[in-house]
Amino acid sequence: MRRKPNILLIIGMALLSFFVIISIIGPYAAPYDLEYSKKIGYITTDDGKQQLKGSPFPPSKEHVFGTDKWGYDILTLLLFSFYLLSSGLNASLKNKTRRTSHL
Repeated sequence: MRRKPNILLIIGMALLSFFVIISIIGPYAAPYDLEYSKKIGYITTDDGKQQLKGSPFPPSKEHVFGTDKWGYDILTLLLFSFYLLSSGLNASLKNKTRRTSHL
């Protein structure tokens, strides 16, 4: 008798693999440095005119997800946050296994 594949397990493993890969290559694939901040720039309006605009900037070719109110690129912040989250999770798991191995 053939068993049905567990779809939720497959989806969960795919998401976990995606997050692990992004956390490893995220800081290297980030379009900007973590400290890069865009303060003031020009925005081209629909009628072709340019306007001076401060942050937050809307999504554009330069900033795919836009910028926050301090001018930091949101995509860069997301990629670095995956890295920090995974390193924190890794440290807590190492600490947990170290504590339980002595029991």
